[in-house]
Amino acid sequence: MRAGGYGRTIILSALGYGGGLALGALALVWVLRLSLIRLAAQAVPDSQFFIRLLVGLVLGLLAVGGAGAAGGGLGGWALTRVEQIASPARFIRRSALSLGLPLALLLLPLIFVTAVVAFAYDPADRRPLAAITLFTFYGLLYGLLVGLFLALFTSKLRQSWRVVAAVWPVLAGVGRWLACLPMDMKRTIF
Repeated sequence: MRAGGYGRTIILSALGYGGGLALGALALVWVLRLSLIRLAAQAVPDSQFFIRLLVGLVLGLLAVGGAGAAGGGLGGWALTRVEQIASPARFIRRSALSLGLPLALLLLPLIFVTAVVAFAYDPADRRPLAAITLFTFYGLLYGLLVGLFLALFTSKLRQSWRVVAAVWPVLAGVGRWLACLPMDMKRTIF
């Protein structure tokens, strides 16, 4: 560890991962606003509806996974600036994979679960408990997968428990933020 200690490492890595996720989300918004996925899907003939749908879904998953990978890559780069890491490029690639892969893998199942809950939820009931519980679960699941992937991809197997143990506070923070998201959406929409 270089001079500056753990506090500097924590702050710079949090800024790196947070800034990377913000930049990745911004890039995703621009991809969606410019309708780049729709343009690519329109290259498939109209008679091939299911192929067009598949192309759109795959490109959408790649765009979302790329946004997460941008966050992981920038966070990994920030950590290589603070810590002495043997192979910085390898660490950056694995860090990007650790954040992008769970995001892309969870996208469709979580959309499906949200749709099922939306159909089962009584619209007359305006209490946000179901949405709070659902988004908390999403945050915990995503944080757990990111922690496990970071542990497996970036550290040796016998040291991976340390990464998983370090992820639990972040996991709780993400879950808490996602739990408050439905209340903010309710205030914005209604």
